[in-house]
Amino acid sequence: MASILDPTNERDAHIEQRLRTDPTVWFITVRPDGRPHAVVVWFLWDGDSFLIFSQTNKQKLRNLQSNSNV
Repeated sequence: MASILDPTNERDAHIEQRLRTDPTVWFITVRPDGRPHAVVVWFLWDGDSFLIFSQTNKQKLRNLQSNSNV
């Protein structure tokens, strides 16, 4: 699968470098009442997909179950 980032593009190259070296990102979901829920999460990125760990009882997972918009 081709990456959505173009390493020859300066902006995309910067984004890719950050994704490979910065271990955290802001993960924002939508609460049932429409308000945003923002948390910092640890992640792994392989160039194509993200792996994000979470405990099963966290608000971000409940939000994703009811609304997959992030």
